[in-house]
Amino acid sequence: MWGTIVLDPHEVVVLDSPLLQRLRRIRQLGVVHYVYPGANHSRFEHSLGVCHQVGQLAASLKAHGGDQALTDEWLSTLRLAGLVHDIGHGLMSHVVENALVGDEDSDDLLLDFQRATNRSTLPQLSEMAAYFMLKSPAVLELFRTAHTVSNMAFDEELPDRIANMVIGKKVDDRFPLVHELISGPFDADKLDYMPRDAKMCGVPVVTDVVRLIQKVRSVTLSSANLPSELTSVTERQDGHVITGVARSGASALDEVSLSRSLMFDKIYRHHKVRAVEAMVAATLDNIRPL
Repeated sequence: MWGTIVLDPHEVVVLDSPLLQRLRRIRQLGVVHYVYPGANHSRFEHSLGVCHQVGQLAASLKAHGGDQALTDEWLSTLRLAGLVHDIGHGLMSHVVENALVGDEDSDDLLLDFQRATNRSTLPQLSEMAAYFMLKSPAVLELFRTAHTVSNMAFDEELPDRIANMVIGKKVDDRFPLVHELISGPFDADKLDYMPRDAKMCGVPVVTDVVRLIQKVRSVTLSSANLPSELTSVTERQDGHVITGVARSGASALDEVSLSRSLMFDKIYRHHKVRAVEAMVAATLDNIRPL
């Protein structure tokens, strides 16, 4: 998809752990390969792609941002977040999650998590699982070891910061939208999975990903001039760096929206894919304890 992808030493340590290697056995598209036989790509290769794409986004911001650019520490955090963002996925990816919609225990669990994290939207089970996995002592030790053997300084709050980014929560008042590069309307996740899924299924791609990445920009605003949608942001004397897309990149954003619509119609909600997903849901319903 993206040519040669280069990882830093600490990223290789994390990638080689069972936490990431298990993603080799989880198909990105669940049961879509029953309709599109070429769609056998995994969450593992997608995770590599997201790590690469968020690095490209950060590099573009740095090239166009000057003093408003993200620091090297932020670049490292974002790349690691992209690498591990899908660790919460289980069997058949979203298929089993969708099959559990309406299950009382699952729904109560998600509502409790939504309230506890002050999210405006209901999370997915995979997001919730990734959140708690990243906050576990085992992942803290993995990240610490990865940085130590790579002779890098380690921030003990790194796993918590990444966990919040994965579920779309603000993690920094200076960069209040930085989490949207991982979990947002036009994040690195979408910039990898949409062209990847389309290519593996043989569906034409309409999104110019390279141009969109080239058009990301940042601007510094005072606390008084922040958009009204940004709440719970602590006032700062040096202002806040807001990331977005230049007006000349508007057409590329339109292409992302159009591409997503086409992908749902042709792949994700294809009538035969839905039929197989219904079979999975029926199987789960039959084996679920009464």
